[in-house]
Amino acid sequence: MNSRIKSILVFSFFILIANATKAQESGTKDFKNIDLKELRKAFVNQLLDDGLIKRKKDDIHLALRSEMTLLNEQVLDKELHEKYGNLAAQFDIKRGSYRVIYITHQCTAVGDFLDDSFSGKIQGKMNLNELKVSIQ
Repeated sequence: MNSRIKSILVFSFFILIANATKAQESGTKDFKNIDLKELRKAFVNQLLDDGLIKRKKDDIHLALRSEMTLLNEQVLDKELHEKYGNLAAQFDIKRGSYRVIYITHQCTAVGDFLDDSFSGKIQGKMNLNELKVSIQ
């Protein structure tokens, strides 16, 4: 194996390790057992009840960070931060530095957004560029 290929492999390995470390720090879990239909229904209904969205078809980009919750780029107050953290916990979803619940007319997703990639569970089509902008 020539030295250039070896360098590329070593670099790729370190990128994988860095992303795995980020995932561990944010509490990444296996999301395969989450019922995305039920998750979507619960969050949409609660957001409607709280007056945080106007229609069932509104886009929802919920960033569940440890210290705050952002809904469509707006920081929720402490009471709502706790409320939506508790709702997420009902689906065995913990908060984390990269944790996101993403609901649009095309998709429902839950997981971690890491350096232009998404690690989690998706049902439908997700636009990673749109998600990246919405949670920064």
